[in-house]
Amino acid sequence: DVRGIVFGKCSECEAEEPPKSFTVQEVLHQHFSVLDVPVLVGSAFGHVENKWTIPIGIKAELNASAGTLRLLEAAVQ
Repeated sequence: DVRGIVFGKCSECEAEEPPKSFTVQEVLHQHFSVLDVPVLVGSAFGHVENKWTIPIGIKAELNASAGTLRLLEAAVQ
């Protein structure tokens, strides 16, 4: 029931021996392209500075082409 995927930024994830090893982007494309859902990669959440707070369980709108994730509900009541 996945409707979209938001993937965070990766640091120190360069391919060690190109072209023998895959890049993060190649791995994500291989796994997510078959799902036919929007995928946003490189988002500022997780263990990075100036990160987004993304609440769990609220409705949101993902536009991977525009690189946006819009929260459609309040995060707290």
